[in-house]
Amino acid sequence: MEEPATQQELRESMNLHLRQKAQEIIDKYGSAITLSVLQDILQDRKFVRYPVNIIFDSTRIEAGLFIKTEMTVSDQGHQADEDSAYVKPVERSYDFIVHEYFEGQPDKLLPLILYHLPTVNYGDI
Repeated sequence: MEEPATQQELRESMNLHLRQKAQEIIDKYGSAITLSVLQDILQDRKFVRYPVNIIFDSTRIEAGLFIKTEMTVSDQGHQADEDSAYVKPVERSYDFIVHEYFEGQPDKLLPLILYHLPTVNYGDI
């Protein structure tokens, strides 16, 4: 029986996966990521598993923070489909709550959003 992976092996595997996804994004969208390109990436389910909104509202984040990620679960999940016994999975989306300071400053906003994207796809890692 194979030994379970160590934390170091898991970390290395995740880092490799993230680098591969980053390269795929560059291959598809180019290396010059603008706010418009970021919006396209956020809509691309190959790279971002769930819908994401960017909301500028510092009242929803702790003092001293620039951004936080909130998950929203739709109340439409786990309901039986009308035509079958199929149960819909819970639908979720994410909000990046960003301090207003970053609104209109894409050169500062983009790194924050890109840094937080893995939490949408993989949770707190």
